[in-house]
Amino acid sequence: TEGKYCINNPGSYRCEECHESCEGNCTAEGPKGCIECTKGYTKTEDEGCKDVDECSENSTICENGKFCDNTPGSFACRVCHSACETCIGEGASGCTKCTSGYKMADNECKDVDECSAEEHDCNKDSQKCRNMPGSFTCDCKKGFKRDGDQCVKNGKKEVVKDDDDDRVDDDGDDDDDDEDEDNDKEEKTGDNSKSDSTGREEL
Repeated sequence: TEGKYCINNPGSYRCEECHESCEGNCTAEGPKGCIECTKGYTKTEDEGCKDVDECSENSTICENGKFCDNTPGSFACRVCHSACETCIGEGASGCTKCTSGYKMADNECKDVDECSAEEHDCNKDSQKCRNMPGSFTCDCKKGFKRDGDQCVKNGKKEVVKDDDDDRVDDDGDDDDDDEDEDNDKEEKTGDNSKSDSTGREEL
């Protein structure tokens, strides 16, 4: 059977799967038993079918921002750590060049604390610098609120008077003054009526 090799047993036999590095049939177990090697392997006298390390053979096989990870019979391009601009392995220790906001220290890319280093543009009166991985942000201080990209002082609410509390006529006089004038007119009219009545009685 293709992809298998035969093992003789007393009075019988059994078929076993060929090694993953074998292309087609094999004569024994392991990579040494391969007749031909599958893609990603090469035939050697000492080890039989040996894995080809594509990563070491071609250092630029992966695009920038990724590193080559050799796998049995193949390879994979994996994304670099966020601290790396270029890398040769996983993690911040695999960086060969740091991205903005990081610097190389102790053979790995470490975050730059812009706040402690005073490398920020936050307004010292209204904002407070807060460090973030690879960057920083400006938070509003107590008593200030966000207005776009600025922080402004919290304003007090204006007290709006009810229009009914202080109504003014079109001529500029208060309604109370008009009411007093109407009362004076009524009193004068009453006095004039009394005088006319008394005069008629004397006649």
